[in-house]
Parts: sequence; structure tokens; C-alpha cells
Amino acid sequence: MSQEQPSAQPDQSAAQQPPPQAPPGVPGYPQAGYPPTAYPPTGQPGTYPSYAPAAPVPLSDADARMWGMLAWLLALLVGFIAPLVIYLVYKDRSEFARQNAVESLNVQITSAIVTVGAAFAMLFTGVFVGLVAGPGAAIVFILFAIAIMAVAVYFLVITILGAVKANAGQVYRAPWLLRLVK
Repeated sequence: MSQEQPSAQPDQSAAQQPPPQAPPGVPGYPQAGYPPTAYPPTGQPGTYPSYAPAAPVPLSDADARMWGMLAWLLALLVGFIAPLVIYLVYKDRSEFARQNAVESLNVQITSAIVTVGAAFAMLFTGVFVGLVAGPGAAIVFILFAIAIMAVAVYFLVITILGAVKANAGQVYRAPWLLRLVK
């Protein structure tokens, strides 16, 4: 008993036909062996249609709160880089994310200025005044070290408060900051 099995391979006659040929010298037809272009010819060789950039897509409220909170929290890991990147990427997409990134960036800039200034003052006190004043400079040096730690704790608390407020949908404006980024 012989049963004829249908062939598992498709009909080869359709695949072996050559692509349609364009009449010679007729524009708009594909060349032999090439698929047609995705857009109509513009009349000049080598030109492509221009497209306007897409308008930025607004963020949802949840996404805006998330990016606002990340602008504060990521600043603890990478400093001013995270709020700056979030500001540049999301400033046109969400006013809330922009405001939180600006505030976090201002906190980071103020923190850097205060820390560098206090470190120079501490260095000056510890090295130069220590040579002249003796043991009295050591007390001032220790006071500067305590002040630097207090400033670090202050900026840490501001950053955490900013992240909590951003997650709650509010913009936190920290006191005693330089508002260098508007």
C-alpha cells in the first residue's frame, strides 16, 4: 500500500522567477534585483524627504515623580551628574521633573562650593596658621573638621527630604542655597 506523501517543500517555480524588470530609462521603477524604495522619488537624485523632529512626549505623573525622586537620590551616588542629566533629558517633558532636578542640582553645586571652601580654610588653618600659632591652630582645625561634617549631614538631610517630597508630588525648595540654576 503506497501512500503519496505531500512534499514539505513549497513550490519552487514561484521562487525561481526573476524579479520584474523596469523598462529602461523609466524613473520610479525598481532596478533589476532591488526592492522598490520606501518613499517616492523627489525629482532630484540623492535627495530624501525631510522630517521635522518629533515633539517631546510628556511624562505621566508617576514617571515625573519617579524622575524627580531619582534626581535627588542619584545625587548621593554620583553628585551633580545625575540631576544634570535628568534636567537635560526631561526638562521639556515634565515641569515637575525639571524643577526637582534644578533644586537637586543647586543643592549639589552649593554643597561642592561649601565643601571646597571649608577644605581650603581647614588646610590654611592647619598648615599655615599651625606653623605660627602652634597648638591653638589645632583647635581651629578640629572645629573646621566638625563644621565640614555638620555641612555634610545638612546636605544629606536636604537630599533625603527632597526625594521624599518629590515622591509625594511636591517640589522641595531647600533653605540657604545658591540658586545658580534657574
